[in-house]
Amino acid sequence: MSELTRHKELGDFLRTRRERLTPEKAGLKTDSTIRRTPGLRREEVAALSGVSIAWYTYLEQGRPINVSSQVLESLSSTLQLVHEERNYLFRMAGQTAPSKPFINNEEVQPIPEAMQLILGEIYRYPAYIVDSRLNVVAWNSLASKIFGPFDGLNTLEGISSGECLRGKIISSFSFTGNTRQEAC
Repeated sequence: MSELTRHKELGDFLRTRRERLTPEKAGLKTDSTIRRTPGLRREEVAALSGVSIAWYTYLEQGRPINVSSQVLESLSSTLQLVHEERNYLFRMAGQTAPSKPFINNEEVQPIPEAMQLILGEIYRYPAYIVDSRLNVVAWNSLASKIFGPFDGLNTLEGISSGECLRGKIISSFSFTGNTRQEAC
């Protein structure tokens, strides 16, 4: 198989897996607006995978770019690929899938005690912890005072949907003279 064909097949594979995954299955909340794209949007996959939108778009378009195994693992997790699909993803990227056991995306990982202690000690600064799906899973009291309640909040959703969280994040760092700018 030629290099060009392999890149195109990789892009097609990523696109079909992105389109079959609903925002709800990916752990994102959706509003009542109609989505023009079936499944996840490219920017949602990119954000959940920890890569730029442009880079993910190039990859899905089949452009000849190099992909690290860490990014492939992240994409595999984001797109909730089964073992065979994960191996195919690595093969199309010109790599061999690592032999480590495949992690089930449905498992909820508890917050390590050390992270809970650190979060409790950072009382002068707003701080929160997100999981692999960018859901806020823990926060300190100052973060709650500044950003409001975090119960069930997904940071990607809160920032991209234009909700008040984006304004609060921006306004908490924006000052004009002595007057704080209100964003909400």
